[in-house]
Amino acid sequence: MPYLQRDNFRLYYQIFPDGDGYPVVFLHGFTLDHRLWRSQVDFFEGKRPLIIPDARGHGKSDAPPTGYSRRDRVDDLRYVVDNIQLESFHLVGLSMGGSTAIKFALENQKRLKSLTLISSSVAGNSIGPRISRIDKIAKREGLEAARSAWMRVGLAYFSDEQ
Repeated sequence: MPYLQRDNFRLYYQIFPDGDGYPVVFLHGFTLDHRLWRSQVDFFEGKRPLIIPDARGHGKSDAPPTGYSRRDRVDDLRYVVDNIQLESFHLVGLSMGGSTAIKFALENQKRLKSLTLISSSVAGNSIGPRISRIDKIAKREGLEAARSAWMRVGLAYFSDEQ
């Protein structure tokens, strides 16, 4: 079974290395574990590389006495992807895993090919200057102007101007 030693505990992860393209990392929700993603493994296995870690205190990962904040989960995720040498990947998170994924994405945007969130909250995160600018536009110029600015920001990735 693949484990990574981190400080005084071990993090469990599953890796399905076969497939083409960028790997997909799946993060489970609170009280769940890697088994949540069995249907996705059945679908994607052999098509894309898959990495499915158990958060500390969940599934087969050890449960240290402390270290259960979002910051700790983001650091654990970074530890896993760095140790298995993932430079760029798709990230999928459910609930608590989505909260972890959002924070990781805000800090590591260039590493992610995509971010998929399922039933997740962004509470407690700084949204960054590009998005906070949209909020200011909404307050100053109204919702239609904010929507137009949001579309420009959201679609900029697909523009030839980058």
